[in-house]
Amino acid sequence: MCMSESYSHIPDRSLIQECALEHGVDFSLLSKCAEDEEGTHGMDLLRQSVARSEQKGVVYSCTVSGKPADLCR
Repeated sequence: MCMSESYSHIPDRSLIQECALEHGVDFSLLSKCAEDEEGTHGMDLLRQSVARSEQKGVVYSCTVSGKPADLCR
C-alpha cells in the first residue's frame, strides 16, 4: 500500500526500506530476490512480467492513479 501511495518515488531505496519496515518485511530478503549473484534475478522477473503484459495486450497500468476505472476491470 505504501508503495502505491508513493508511486513516483519508486525505486528509491529509502521508500522500499520504509515500506518493508512498516509491513514487517525483511529488506535483506527483498534485496536478495532483486539481485542474485549476477545481479539479474529481479530484472529477469521484470522482463518476464513485461513480456507477459505485451502478450496479453495490456496498455494501461491500473496501479497508476488517473486511469478510468472501466479500463481496470
